[in-house]
Amino acid sequence: MLCRVQVASWGGYSFIINLLPIHCLACIFLGRMNSRLYVAYAPFIILGTIEAASIPVVGFNAVLMSEHFGSFLAFGVLHAAMGMQYIKVGIPLHCLSQSTIQLFIF
Repeated sequence: MLCRVQVASWGGYSFIINLLPIHCLACIFLGRMNSRLYVAYAPFIILGTIEAASIPVVGFNAVLMSEHFGSFLAFGVLHAAMGMQYIKVGIPLHCLSQSTIQLFIF
């Protein structure tokens, strides 16, 4: 809801939509990623983009404009990192070959 208000009022959402991906990527690359980051960031990007697109002035430009690409990149990296973490935890170590283990070391 807050993102929609910012989009409608003065466009300050571009600051937030670019600052949060930097924090998300920093957490991933510094090893501070956990499920709480995923639960907080993934719905924000999805719902924030949908809310921004529902404003008539912005419309589908919320998906096409380059100022949103950083958030979509962080969204994809977060999904890939969570998938790798899930595979590392879910598959027993003795079932993996040495090359597969080296692939999943992050």
